[in-house]
Amino acid sequence: MLKNYIKIALKVLMRRKLFTLISLVGISFTLGVLIVTTAILDHVFGLSIWETKRNRVLYLYTINAHRGQDNGSTQLFPSYNLLTRRIDFRNLKHAEYASIFSINKAVVSYHHGRGYKLNMKRTDSLYWRVFDFTFQQGQAFSEEDVRNAHFRAVINQSTRRKIFGEREAVGDVIAIDGQRFKVIGVVNDIPGYHFQKFADVWVPITTAKSQDYLHDDIFDWFRAAVLVKSRADIPKVKEEFKRRLAELQIDDPRYTRIESDLETQFQGFCRLKRAYGQRHQYGESFGRYVQTVIFGLMLAFMLLPVLNLMNINVSRLLERASEIGVRKAFGASSWTLVGQFVVENVILTVIGGVCGLVLAGAVLCLLNHSDLIPYAQLQLNFRILFCAVALMLFFGVVSGAYPAWKMARLHPVDALRGGSR
Repeated sequence: MLKNYIKIALKVLMRRKLFTLISLVGISFTLGVLIVTTAILDHVFGLSIWETKRNRVLYLYTINAHRGQDNGSTQLFPSYNLLTRRIDFRNLKHAEYASIFSINKAVVSYHHGRGYKLNMKRTDSLYWRVFDFTFQQGQAFSEEDVRNAHFRAVINQSTRRKIFGEREAVGDVIAIDGQRFKVIGVVNDIPGYHFQKFADVWVPITTAKSQDYLHDDIFDWFRAAVLVKSRADIPKVKEEFKRRLAELQIDDPRYTRIESDLETQFQGFCRLKRAYGQRHQYGESFGRYVQTVIFGLMLAFMLLPVLNLMNINVSRLLERASEIGVRKAFGASSWTLVGQFVVENVILTVIGGVCGLVLAGAVLCLLNHSDLIPYAQLQLNFRILFCAVALMLFFGVVSGAYPAWKMARLHPVDALRGGSR
């Protein structure tokens, strides 16, 4: 029976070619946009074979400093002093490793008289244990390199190609921001949407040009990340971190207290104070809120094409009213007719969905080869394909069920008259 439904569906689609083309364009565009959005979200926040630790990494993005005089607050970055001496961030219980690193700095590297613009990040040695990196050559700098301020550098593949061509880079010297570093490792390019990992070059934090980063202030331009032993330890690590901040004696008279939280990458992305009030600034509540909003926007984006396709389907079925009347007169049940019409609509959406997948693949390829997202590695994987199939089925069933149900309920006599009562 399904085989017959498919044959009938293909013949019906070819009967009104203009309507079919309009339907396919709408379906392809809608599903293509949704698939591209899903792919970006998946690559930014989802796990992959290269990112096996991501669901166990928590980040310290900013510190919320409360002012006493006006009961207001300011979001600031923590200092190296706060993280190392004041709260001893690297020794949190239930943490496997904890790392402190700077935000990215735009620098210029000179090699054989040519200048190259690079993003540089200064890190400690534990940075390479917290995050997943794939080394193509060499290795990361060690704790000894950091302790003794050895001028060592790890660069990414693109920087190696730009500066050294295809020859071996490990062991060579690179001039960065007026300092000379020995290259000891080359890693795969890190896409720009992995904010805490992204850089062109990584060097020991102790090789800073001055010792200003060791000042006694509690605010500066650093960030931190912790790799927990298991996901079950996440609440324990978060609670201990909050307790240490609460017990901190604040020397700055401008602030009465400070607070923050360790967050996943998605929670940090979602924490938008202006968009969603102070009380949801930290924690999982706003993350769930944003997930709901994203899901709602995706449904809303699909609503208009679904309604348009419903109207087209009603027009198609009205043309087939006499066919419906004959089939009902010979004993076909309403459920049989509904099933046939829904299958026909699902076939249409699957064809449109395949076109949408091709469109999404082309858009992702363009993004990968553009400078919009540095070192983007967006592509379709099994999770995205599963979401695409789910979207196709949802689109097909929802847009086809109501018109099919409406027409299948027609009395055979009314159907033979053309669907009018």
